[in-house]
Amino acid sequence: MKNRKIYRWLWAIPAGLVIIIGAILCWTYLNKEMVFTKAKEAVGRSLNGGELDIDDFRFIPFSDGFGLTFALMGISLRDSLYSEHRAPLLKAERLSVRFNIGALVSGNWVFRELKLTNGEVNLFTRSDGYTNLSMFDKKHGGRKQEKGNLFEKVKKLTLENTRVNFSDSLKGQYIGGVLRQVQGQLQTTRTGWEGQLEGAVFYEQLTFNAEKGGFLKERETATQLAFRFLEKTHLLEIINPSRVKLATGETIRIGGSFDLEAPHGEMRLHFDVDRIGVRMAGGLLADSIAVKIEEIGIDPFVKAGVTVAGRLGRPKPRVDVSFVTDTFSYEVPIGFFRGMRATGTFTNQADSTLPVSKENTRVVSNGMRGFFERLPVEGNLSISDFSDPIASIKLTVKADSASLNSILDPSRYQVGKGSARVDLVYNGSLTRFYHAAADSLNGSMRGQVTMRNLTMSYLPQGIRLHGVNSLVTFTEKRIDIRRLEVYDNQNHMFIKGYVEDLFKNLLGSPRPVKAYVDIAIPEWKLNWIKVLANQGEQQQKKARYRFSQVVDTIIENLEVVATLEARKLYYNQFQAENVKGKLSTNRQGSTLDRFTLDAFGGNVTASGILHRPGGEYAHSYVNVKGKVSGANVKNVFYSFNNFGQQAFTSENIKGQLDATFQFASYLDKEISLIPSSMEGVLDFSFTKGNVVNFGPFMKMKKLIFKNRPLEDVKFAPIRNKFVLKGQEISISKMQIESNVLTLFLEGIYSFGTKTDLGIQLPLQNLKKRGADYQLQEYGADSLSSVYLRAVDENGEVNIKLDSKRTQLKRRQRRMLENEKK
Repeated sequence: MKNRKIYRWLWAIPAGLVIIIGAILCWTYLNKEMVFTKAKEAVGRSLNGGELDIDDFRFIPFSDGFGLTFALMGISLRDSLYSEHRAPLLKAERLSVRFNIGALVSGNWVFRELKLTNGEVNLFTRSDGYTNLSMFDKKHGGRKQEKGNLFEKVKKLTLENTRVNFSDSLKGQYIGGVLRQVQGQLQTTRTGWEGQLEGAVFYEQLTFNAEKGGFLKERETATQLAFRFLEKTHLLEIINPSRVKLATGETIRIGGSFDLEAPHGEMRLHFDVDRIGVRMAGGLLADSIAVKIEEIGIDPFVKAGVTVAGRLGRPKPRVDVSFVTDTFSYEVPIGFFRGMRATGTFTNQADSTLPVSKENTRVVSNGMRGFFERLPVEGNLSISDFSDPIASIKLTVKADSASLNSILDPSRYQVGKGSARVDLVYNGSLTRFYHAAADSLNGSMRGQVTMRNLTMSYLPQGIRLHGVNSLVTFTEKRIDIRRLEVYDNQNHMFIKGYVEDLFKNLLGSPRPVKAYVDIAIPEWKLNWIKVLANQGEQQQKKARYRFSQVVDTIIENLEVVATLEARKLYYNQFQAENVKGKLSTNRQGSTLDRFTLDAFGGNVTASGILHRPGGEYAHSYVNVKGKVSGANVKNVFYSFNNFGQQAFTSENIKGQLDATFQFASYLDKEISLIPSSMEGVLDFSFTKGNVVNFGPFMKMKKLIFKNRPLEDVKFAPIRNKFVLKGQEISISKMQIESNVLTLFLEGIYSFGTKTDLGIQLPLQNLKKRGADYQLQEYGADSLSSVYLRAVDENGEVNIKLDSKRTQLKRRQRRMLENEKK
């Protein structure tokens, strides 16, 4: 019996509940018009002068859970001044409202769940201080209404495809976005109301200054937002830990507040992010700032904190950023900064006494570290005035031989040992280093380069330098070589001077790089001619060694004007002392100017050029002119290796030579004269002359002057002009007066196989000359003579009989040939 009674009661309880709920549902359905009217009245009691319009409603119980749900269609909520501004505070396609059954029965008309679909929320503050949020001000001095507040506690708030806008139309401030799928809570408090939202939000932008653009522009996010509104102070707060997660994975923590009471209430926002790319972060910053960051071109990942502070209704909030970067790279015209790290700050109000502006913007980073290419670098960076960014950079680069070799093409450069250091300070544009129209740098620069005991090789030219020590200072205009000490395996050189236009040339200036230096060499072993004449083997430059390419470009385009001074000079068999002169060299060749030296027992002055034509098979070309005073002709022949011939050598001649000369020739790869290309003119005076054991004279002695000392012939002064063409010297007719005989000589003397000389021997030579014979001049045509011809036959010069007539004809033929040339 007891069990049956228990079962009856167990069935009776749910049956009763069903009957009660059914009765409530029936009552609600039958009285839905009254419920709808009561709900509208509840909303009205919660508003301060607002107006609510609903096009239609539907009763849909249990559609969103246990409770009574009404679907309100075509909603429009307007404040009391709607007729002036025409912007409804709320406009929605559908609003689903769920009441708690018990609360509804008790008459407590409080929303428990709200779901807004395809809606739009418009909040605004006008310049006169009016805000449409004033319709939610509590009545009766902030006390609770008799039957409770409509929004006393909304346990579940759902927003689907709902646009939210806040604007200050007069000041161009705007906050906008779309709540794509967001859920949360909303409840009234003793001081106002507060809520939480979480879901997918699309941020159009947060604009606090129309001139600078917006923050968080066009960003899909997953947002967790906690907020509250204090009715008494009209303060809207975003409460930590609110978060915005970007579609790209970065999470930004947000906090802040907006004072909506006064026309220019304070606004303060703070963003924190653990890792975000600078260009991605640019999308979170104002447009004008993001554009300048994009122009600068630095895009590291950073850990950053951003504070935006200002006043609503004021055009320019202050933005402060503190950041720590991950590694990043930055390209400059001569290479890459790699693996850089920096800690710093950003502000758009660097000078607090001046207003916020692009011109008052500054980024400061101290303690930057990384690498230039692979050279360790450290320094500081400051960027000011984002209207036209001006950078202040201080860098120090330290390099040993290993790090220097790492940035140089090993097929072209090698560093053996030693170290180098560069200290640089730059103030100027960070994005436009060079002003093409003005042909100048967009900034100032200063610094110095020091090298200690470096060993360097430039392999294409075979140049090897040891013990390189330097102190070099520089500005944007020129480089001052205060001290440069170099040893090239043979010469110890001391160099000072300056270089112009190097930095401009590297940045695109058409001006060549020019160096003006003084070079002192105590004892100069002249091993430079091969370097000056040959460009060396042309090798393909490897693209990965960008700094090598820069150095190559400098070397290839460098123009050097050098003042040279040496106590002694050696080149092959040539020796000189007290060498002074000016050498100019560039990629096309070299020029000697006012070169003076003591050589051959006399003095030589010379000027000339050494031309390097392009092309693998092209020969270098030398052209020299000058003057020789008091030279020992024996030394002249010896020093110049007998001018490439062996018929008449330094062993055959003695005497003093005074001459003016011009000489030109092509040079082979070994920098030897190419005899067939030689050209020149020698206008000379040969005094105190002796010819010793000269082959043709010895043959002449066998024929006609067997008893005369032709092995040692002393000459009267000889003055004449020789013209050199190829291997042939054209000799105009001249008298050779000696202690042995008198003769007249004309024709061609060849260093090759084309010797063809006409010799006139006056018959008076038949008389042997004694020791008291006086050297004198004769008129050749007035003397009875024997005519001979010295001609090359099969590589040997032979003497033959000739006639005056044939000599005259050959002379006339040579004259005609010279005229044609």
